Amino acid sequence: MHNLLGVVRSNPILTSNTLVRKWATKLEGRLGLCDLPPPRVRQAKGKYLQPTMGSSQGHALHSAAEFDVPDSIENTIESLLTSLQDRDTVVRWSAAKGLARVAERLPDEYASQVLETVIGLFSVHAFDGAGGIQDLPPASEATWHGATLACAEIARRGLIGDDQLPELIDWLKRGLYFDIRKGAHSIGSNVRDAVCYVLWAMARAQSKESFKPFSLETARRLVTVSVFDREVHVRRAASAAFQEHVGRMSLFPHGIDIITKADFFAVSGRKSAFTIAAPQVAEHEEYRDFLVNHLLTVSLKHWDPTLRQPAAVALRRICEKDLLTLGPVCAAKVAGFLRSIDSNEVHGGLLALAEMADAYKQSKNPSTEIHRLKIFEYIVNTPPSVFSRYKNDLILEAACIGLANTLSKDALALSETKTPWKDIVLAGIKHRVEGVPEAAALAMRAASELFNCSAESKLFSPKVEPRQAAYEAFPKVIIELKLSLPEVVGPQLFRQIYETLIGGLLDYTADQRGDVGSWIRMACIRGLVDIALLCFDLSDRLQPLEDWMPPSLFEKAISGTLKQAAERLDNVRLVAIENIIRLVRRETPNTTNSERWAIKGREILQEELIDGADEMKTWADGSWLFPKLVRLLAEPAYRDDILLGFVLSIGSRGEGVTQPASSSLVHYMNTLPPAEVKTLASSILKIGQTNSVSNNIFIPVLQTFDVLIEGGLIEKLASSGSVDVVENILSLASRNVDKIKSVPRLNEAAKIVIGLLSVPPVAHKAADGLPSFLKHRFPKVRSTAAEALYLALQGMDVEFDDDVEDALLQTTWTGNEADLQAPIDQVLLGLHSGLNDVAN
Repeated sequence: MHNLLGVVRSNPILTSNTLVRKWATKLEGRLGLCDLPPPRVRQAKGKYLQPTMGSSQGHALHSAAEFDVPDSIENTIESLLTSLQDRDTVVRWSAAKGLARVAERLPDEYASQVLETVIGLFSVHAFDGAGGIQDLPPASEATWHGATLACAEIARRGLIGDDQLPELIDWLKRGLYFDIRKGAHSIGSNVRDAVCYVLWAMARAQSKESFKPFSLETARRLVTVSVFDREVHVRRAASAAFQEHVGRMSLFPHGIDIITKADFFAVSGRKSAFTIAAPQVAEHEEYRDFLVNHLLTVSLKHWDPTLRQPAAVALRRICEKDLLTLGPVCAAKVAGFLRSIDSNEVHGGLLALAEMADAYKQSKNPSTEIHRLKIFEYIVNTPPSVFSRYKNDLILEAACIGLANTLSKDALALSETKTPWKDIVLAGIKHRVEGVPEAAALAMRAASELFNCSAESKLFSPKVEPRQAAYEAFPKVIIELKLSLPEVVGPQLFRQIYETLIGGLLDYTADQRGDVGSWIRMACIRGLVDIALLCFDLSDRLQPLEDWMPPSLFEKAISGTLKQAAERLDNVRLVAIENIIRLVRRETPNTTNSERWAIKGREILQEELIDGADEMKTWADGSWLFPKLVRLLAEPAYRDDILLGFVLSIGSRGEGVTQPASSSLVHYMNTLPPAEVKTLASSILKIGQTNSVSNNIFIPVLQTFDVLIEGGLIEKLASSGSVDVVENILSLASRNVDKIKSVPRLNEAAKIVIGLLSVPPVAHKAADGLPSFLKHRFPKVRSTAAEALYLALQGMDVEFDDDVEDALLQTTWTGNEADLQAPIDQVLLGLHSGLNDVAN
C-alpha cells in the first residue's frame, strides 16, 4: 500500500485531482494507524467523556504507553504535515484528522513533538496580529488553516499539554485576526473559523486550572470576534466557543449575561451584531476597552466599506455609555486617520467622527458643544488632497454628513482651516455618485439654518430626477410669465432656455434602472413644443420674432425631436411624434416672412403621420412608423439627425425595433438613384468617423453598414462608380484593429470586412484586412471571424480552393497565436486566387 501511495504521489496528473489527494491522505493516515497499537486511555482533563472500553482492551491500551515507534511513522507524519498545507480544504481537513489519530496512539513525548511541529507551521507565515496581516501572501491561508485544524483535532482528543498552552494560545490570538485582502474580496475566514473550533475543543478537553491564566484574554477576543467579524459563520463560531467555555469552565466574566446578549441568533445579522449586541456587551467594563480598541484598529480601517459604516455606529453607541469620557478620547484617536494615505482609514475616520458628532448633537447637553466644535475642526483641517483622490465618493459623503452634524455659529466663525467647509460641500453637490449629493444637501440644509445659502446653490445636479424637474419647470415658468416675457425674461434669456432644452435631447444617462435620460429627453420634447407654440401665439408681442425664436434654432429643435422619433424606445417615439403633430397642425406665426418658421417636409408629415393613423396605437409602433419616417431623409435639414436615430435603432438589441428600422432604411435606399445612395452612405460614414471613440454609436454604425451590405446597396454603390465611399467604409472597419479592446466592436468590424469580399472593386483589399482579425490577440475574435468567413464563403458565387475551407475548419483559432500564421497564409492565398478567377 505504501508503494501504491508512492506511485500516486509521484504522478502529477493524479495529484492534480483534489479527490485523489484527499483519499491518498486518508489512506496515509489509516496505514499509519495500522503500524501503531490502539489508543491509550488518557485521564480526562476537563469534562470531556472518554469512551467506555472492556477490561482486556483497557489492559492492552495501558501497556501501549511503552513501545518503540516504527520508522514508517516518521514518513507518515511528514506526509500528513505536507497535506496540512494543501490548497484544498478537504485535503487539509483529512490530514488534520489523520495526524490527530496518529498522535493519539503515540507516547506522550512523541505526541508532544507532533504538536510542536504543527505549531511551528504558524511561524512559516508569522504576523503580529491586527494590523500586520497585509504583508502575508495568499498561500499563507492554507498553511494557517491546516495547522489550526490539526490543533483543533489534537485538542479535541486531549493531547495538548499544559506547558504547550501559552505558545498555542498566543498563535490562536493572532489567528482570530487572519484576514488577507485579495482583489475585491478577502481570504482567511476559514482560518478564523478554525481558531474558534480549537478554542471550542479546548473548553471540552483542557482542565480548568490550566486554562485559567488565559481565560480573560480569550473571553475578550472571542466576544469581540462574535460581534465584529465580517463573516456570519465566524461570528457564530466565536459565539459557540464562548458559550462552550461558559458552560464547561465558568471562567469568563459575566459569561451567562454575555451569552444572552451575543448568542447564536443575535450575532447572525451584521447590523444587529454591531449596533445592538456589541453595545450591550460593552456595558461590562471588562470588555468595553477591548471592543473599542478593536473598532479603532481593525473595523474602521477595514477594506470593506459596508463594514466601516456599522463599525462607526457601534463606536458611537459604545461611547454613549460614557460620552463625556470616551467620546473625546475616541474622536482624538480617529482624527489621526484623516492624515493617512489609505482612503479606507480616512473614510472610517470620517464616518466615526460624523457619528460622534451626531451623538453630541442628540445628547442636548451644552457641555458637549465644545467637543462637537472640535470634530468640525478635525474635518475642515483634513488635507485638501484627501477630497480630490480617485474614487473619493465615500470620503466626500462621510465628510458632508460630518459637516451636517457639526455646523454651528461657532464653527462658521472659524477662519483658519486647511479645507473650507464650503469647498467640501460644493464638491459633494457636484459629485455624480449616488448618495454624495444627498449628503451634501444635508450639510447645505444645516448651513441654511444658520445663514442664507442661496448663492451657493446654483449648481448642476448629477441626479436625473432633479434635472428632469428643472427641464419640466422651464416651460411652466415661461407659460406662467407669457404676458410678461418682454419685461421679465427678455430675448437673450429666452433663447438660452430654449437652447438648454435642445441640449437636454442629448441626455442619455443610464444607471441600474436603464436609460433614465429618456425621462429628460421626453420632458425636453414637450417643453420645446410648448414654448414654440406659445412663441407663435405671442408673435405680435415678441417682436422681432427672430430675436426670440431664430428660425435656425426652431429648425434645430424639430430635427432633434425627429431624431428621438427614429430611436429605439417606444415611449420616447410616441412623445416625439405626438408633439411633432402638434406643430404640424399649427399655422405659421403671424409675422413678416412667416414662411421661415414653416416646418420642412410638412406635406410628408401630414400625409404619413396624420391622415388615417390610429394615433396612440400607431405612432409608437416601429413597424408602422419607420417606413413613414424614413421619407424625411430627403430633407437635408433633418437628414443627419434622423439618420443617426435610425442607426441607433438598428444597433439596438430589440428585434421589434432593429428589424423594421433595418428593412425600412434598405427599402428606401433601394428606391433612390445612386447619387442619393452615396449621400446617405457618406452621412452614415461621417457619423462613424465623428464618433470613433464612442462604441455606443460606432458599433451601430458598423451594424448599419452590415445591413446595407446584405441589402446589396454597397455593391450597388461600388458598381455606380462610388468606389471611394466603399473604400472608406472598409478603412473605417479595419482601422486600428490591433489596438481595439471591445470584442463586440471587433466582431462587427470583421463582419464588414468579410461582407466586402463580395464587392469586386474592394474584394482584394478586404481580403488583405482579414489577417488583423484572424490573428488578433483575443481568441474569441479569431474564432468568430473564422466562423463568419466560412459562412460567408458558402454563400458567395465564387469557387474557392478546398484548402481555404479546410484551413478555416481544421485550425484551432483559439489556440497559440504562433501556430496561426500558416493557415492564415493558406486562407489568403486561396481567397486571392478565387477572386482573381472571378475577375478574369
